[in-house]
Amino acid sequence: MKKVTKLFGALLALVMVFTSVFALNANSVVAKAEDAVLYDSREEYKDFKYIIVNGDATVVGYADGTKTSLVIPAFMIDEEGKKYKVTKIGDFAFADNDRLVTVTFPYYLTTIGASAFAGDKKLETIIFAPNSLVTTIGEKAFLDCTALTNLGLEKSKGIVLPYNVKTIGESAFENCVSVKTVELTKSIRKLGAAAFRGCIGITSFEFAGSYSKIPNEFLSGAISLKEVSGISSNVQIIGTKAFKSCSSLKKVTLKSKVTKIYSRAFEGCTSLTSINIPSKVTSIGKYAFNNCVALDNIKLPATLTYLGASAFQACESLKAINVPSKITKLETHVFFGCKSLKNVTISGKLTSVGNGAFSSCSSIASIKLPSTLTSIAKNAFSNCTALTSITIPSKVKTIGDSAFAGDTALTKVAFSAALTSIGASAFSGCNALKAATIPSKVSKIGANAFTCSNLTTLTIKTTKLTTDNVANDAFEGTPVEITVRVPKAKLKTYQQFLIYNNKGISKHSTFKSF
Repeated sequence: MKKVTKLFGALLALVMVFTSVFALNANSVVAKAEDAVLYDSREEYKDFKYIIVNGDATVVGYADGTKTSLVIPAFMIDEEGKKYKVTKIGDFAFADNDRLVTVTFPYYLTTIGASAFAGDKKLETIIFAPNSLVTTIGEKAFLDCTALTNLGLEKSKGIVLPYNVKTIGESAFENCVSVKTVELTKSIRKLGAAAFRGCIGITSFEFAGSYSKIPNEFLSGAISLKEVSGISSNVQIIGTKAFKSCSSLKKVTLKSKVTKIYSRAFEGCTSLTSINIPSKVTSIGKYAFNNCVALDNIKLPATLTYLGASAFQACESLKAINVPSKITKLETHVFFGCKSLKNVTISGKLTSVGNGAFSSCSSIASIKLPSTLTSIAKNAFSNCTALTSITIPSKVKTIGDSAFAGDTALTKVAFSAALTSIGASAFSGCNALKAATIPSKVSKIGANAFTCSNLTTLTIKTTKLTTDNVANDAFEGTPVEITVRVPKAKLKTYQQFLIYNNKGISKHSTFKSF
């Protein structure tokens, strides 16, 4: 009978190796993954259920569900008195336990399995053995342990990882909302995504170890986090949403090897006033610093080749920005709503200003656009209410819809000779604009393009306008007695369709030829 039992135990050990995740209730180990199978552990010692894997014991559960404090022994002893070192807490071993408050780990333990204590709402303290051998904390190991405050040696406060820990799994401490401080260890080599996501109580986080990436969503939603330190000098990537919504974080110092800051990495860090962008950074992703309303200074490195859409959107305190020479396109809303932005330096090879790129930057009084520019997208400079003048570079062919709409202080526009198209509402609401000259190659003007209440002089150099390519109401809202200057050969034609074909020019206007 004993031989049969031993054989069955060996088979179970093999199943353990090839099965992903499972959980234990009072009588059995229950798999919680999609491919789950029901297993009876068949081995028990002092109410601890275990299986043997490679000659060592893996604890897979505890039969007495009433205990609030557990000390996991260093050995499991079978019915023949043979000892097995406890080296692993199995996947889901103590998951969803509604009694556990304190757990003490044995010395030989090396691995805490996936979801081992996930959902233990009353668990407050995890105590590691002195000189603990633990190297791996599995994914979701302490997920939703909302009462957890201390994890480390017996008198540790906060999370203080033992020296030998090398791996922290994905979501390992996610939603551990009672943790206040975290100290990693120098042996860390791998950090899991979302490992501390939603830890709203963390105020201080001390990085340590060597790894190349701060993972995606690593500290996302840690709204009480005020300071981080010790980020590895080997870090090259700041992951997507790594620090998203860390709304109390004031300062971050990135190390010199960082080359990429992924999308939304610091989005919603509303207290962030200072962050350095290292000299090797080539890419800043979409929304990377969106809504960092306290950020007042940033210097972009010459190595930067990509600046994502909305990267600095709603950075309301940002006063100055430089666009490096390797940036060829300003993406959608990249500086939208930066209402304190006054000084913009654009160098090099920029060819296009994207949709809403500088929209609602209400402190920009002037901006010099580079000679390489060929297009200005819709809303690019809309509601820049301090902008007084703009020179459209010589290669620009199109001005998008509402590109300068609502620029109420704009008094002077120097158009590009290459311009062919002026979009709908392009200068709508530019009520300080008194004169405008439409260049000779323009063949399309959109609706309400020049709805400017003080535009008293309009000069049209192009001979390519027709009733079809000038939209209805293109000049709606201009003064009744506007003076319109047109080429001599087009005087009658333009006067006829601009006044009588619903283009917005009043019949009380004055047409002159040149």
